[in-house]
Amino acid sequence: MAAIPEHIDIARIPTGTEATLGMQLAHERLFAEFAPDNPPVIRNLQAFLDNDNAALIVAISGNTPESPGGWQNLPSERYLGTLILFFAQTLTQDLAILPHVAVSGEHQSQGIGTALVRKALEECGLRGVSRLELTSGPSKPKAHAMYRRLGFYTHDTINWRYTFDEPI
Repeated sequence: MAAIPEHIDIARIPTGTEATLGMQLAHERLFAEFAPDNPPVIRNLQAFLDNDNAALIVAISGNTPESPGGWQNLPSERYLGTLILFFAQTLTQDLAILPHVAVSGEHQSQGIGTALVRKALEECGLRGVSRLELTSGPSKPKAHAMYRRLGFYTHDTINWRYTFDEPI
């Protein structure tokens, strides 16, 4: 796997950074590629950025802003990929959950997804995480191959979900 192009940076948006319209539009664009018929609406961005137990890791074209305030003027089109990471403590371990990795279609197969996941693994190491869980749909064989290359493995489990009609 080749390194990502040198004009692309991988960075964690600092906790407490003010959410911007550009960030919101970028994430809606990136996630819409997975569900073009029913694109998601990003509605918890500020709460996510303020959460000490969450990390928003992004791939951007050009240099990473040097301060939290530098993210304020970053245009949405500079966001090429994103990764969502949650940290949790159970009674027996510290773990992380990776629910979303998204790279824009025209920038896929350039090592950006790999770089995002490597940055997530680095963040997990800094937090003393003993296990990182992720799920991936059956229609993503390239992503599955990437996860295997990075040391992930499938395990015997059944994922269950309950969806509320309305928030409780």
